[in-house]
Amino acid sequence: MTKIIIAKRFGNPYVAYELSNLSNLTWSVSTPVSPMPLPEDTHKENILVKMEGNSATVTLSWTLTDGANFGTVPETGSKPFTPDPTMTAYKQISIFKNEFIPKSLGDGYSIYITDDSGLILLEDKGTLTSMRFSISGDSPVVWDASIDFAVGNVIALFEADVPERPNAVEMVDNAISGKVDFIVQEFDGTADTGSPAITAANVEYQLNNNDWVNVADGTGTVGTYTTQTPSAVAVSVTGLTLGSYRFRLGLENANTAAASIVYRKDALTSAGALNLTVT
Repeated sequence: MTKIIIAKRFGNPYVAYELSNLSNLTWSVSTPVSPMPLPEDTHKENILVKMEGNSATVTLSWTLTDGANFGTVPETGSKPFTPDPTMTAYKQISIFKNEFIPKSLGDGYSIYITDDSGLILLEDKGTLTSMRFSISGDSPVVWDASIDFAVGNVIALFEADVPERPNAVEMVDNAISGKVDFIVQEFDGTADTGSPAITAANVEYQLNNNDWVNVADGTGTVGTYTTQTPSAVAVSVTGLTLGSYRFRLGLENANTAAASIVYRKDALTSAGALNLTVT
């Protein structure tokens, strides 16, 4: 059995809401393209220009009933839900209105789909863009609730001094089972020497074309960040299972947590391949 949890990413543990009585979940993606049809040509010769990036939204709707739906989930690792005491539907609406909705620039959220143990099956990060509660005269005691959720990075610090996307990330198969090493060439497009020192690496992986997982939230741990040369760092990921992986890696400094953004670069093998088989 799976669970759907909405968590406000603030503090440890996160405040979370577990949906019961799910009505509908819709995940939609927009990939805008500008058409430029030319005179004297057929529709097949239409020039399609992609000038904007993609965006995704999640819409959730459920029936709001009395229950222990508010609670907490851990900040890191799997997300087992610990419920608070049972609340009425009216009390839950009050918490949503006064405490749970985004108020500050840095209020970020995650939607988790987990199994019974809290293992994350699917996750999307972003923020709530709308929330609705409705009741009808035909059923004056049943509240219908729905939210719209925009997928993406919540930027809390404008003009934040965070590390730029690395120039290059090379992944190297390691003789040790389940371990991959990375050589990271830091961004060197500017001569700024006053930026805060880089403190950590942030690695995501995709196993066998499944969903992207942040190493801090899944299997494996990021090794210590060490400076090898003035423009290179060494990072290791361990505890990986057998399979074909893709990786992307970014760097963090003291401003990263406040800015809520990491600029990642796809990792390539020395031959330029995106995939690496881990044994």
